Amino acid sequence: MIKELIVNLSILISAISLGTQLRKEYDHLKANPYTHQLTFGFLTGLLSIALMYFGFIIYNGSVIDFRNIAIMIAVIHGGGISLYVCSIMTAVFRIIYFGVNVGSIYGVILTIITSIGCWVIASNRLRDWQKWTYCTLFNTVAASIVLVINHFYREDFKFILSIFIIASTVVSAITFSYLEYCFMMNKLYVRLVKESTQDFLTGVNNVRQFYKVLKQLAANAVDKDEKLSILVIDIDNFKGVNDTYGHNNGDIVLKEVASILKASSRSFDVISRNGGEEFTVILLDCGKDNAIKIAEKIRTNIEKHSFILSNEHEIYVTVSIGTASFPESTGDIKRLYELADEALYESKKTGKNKVSHV
Repeated sequence: MIKELIVNLSILISAISLGTQLRKEYDHLKANPYTHQLTFGFLTGLLSIALMYFGFIIYNGSVIDFRNIAIMIAVIHGGGISLYVCSIMTAVFRIIYFGVNVGSIYGVILTIITSIGCWVIASNRLRDWQKWTYCTLFNTVAASIVLVINHFYREDFKFILSIFIIASTVVSAITFSYLEYCFMMNKLYVRLVKESTQDFLTGVNNVRQFYKVLKQLAANAVDKDEKLSILVIDIDNFKGVNDTYGHNNGDIVLKEVASILKASSRSFDVISRNGGEEFTVILLDCGKDNAIKIAEKIRTNIEKHSFILSNEHEIYVTVSIGTASFPESTGDIKRLYELADEALYESKKTGKNKVSHV
């Protein structure tokens, strides 16, 4: 029995290690919550099946394992849909693999009871460790009652029950600690991924990510014979804003300009902060005329926007914009950013608060 329970613990640790390693590659991406819950429920269902398969068979189809921990993981870290999928997979496998017998019937009933109990506990506003503790207590008591009903007459019953209660408590504590450690590592990884690609102040792409994305989109535009445009945007007289109102208020202006760029561009356009007060917008499948329209929309929206500073002071700023388009501006797409930057210089030189196109 002890050997089987150690195998169950090994399966739990291995599954958590593999699952969190795979998950960290997608945590920083936007995912459909229903798809996420369905996938999570399926994976925890597979975990529950593996735990049952390598469980300790007592007598008459009864089996001791840690499937309840898979159910706890599903509801606490996945949600209702995950719990539903995991529970169904657990109950179905219990009957198919072990056959229809008294042990299987009690096993299915126990799965239903533990699922409902865990759902009720997880629905309360508790910290994760509290939910985990209460679920562990509930599941251990429920499983112990089933063991008492089925096997109280056995000579080794007290030993089996004692080992189960101790093992269930210890393994649950180890599993929770390891889960928390893995999730913490994932959060740190996601933060590092974001910091390596996003500007820390505005949340848009940083200059490194800009060049990476531009290279990919440029190659794609050439391959598919599509148009591509770039806007290079610079806030006029921004040094005066910093000198007059302070860098903290300058940061407020930068963040709001980034928000206006997002609102004024299309959802699939790529916005970056290339440094200081300079931003860029890569316009996918966009020719000269549309690029100028979008640039004018951005310029107008920023010009009309009221920037409220930390001292409640209200100011207005303007931007100069340079645009270049492939293939209208150049047949060499590698020069697109360079030409847009030259157009920005023309806007600055000829009065600012305007859009120039090469």
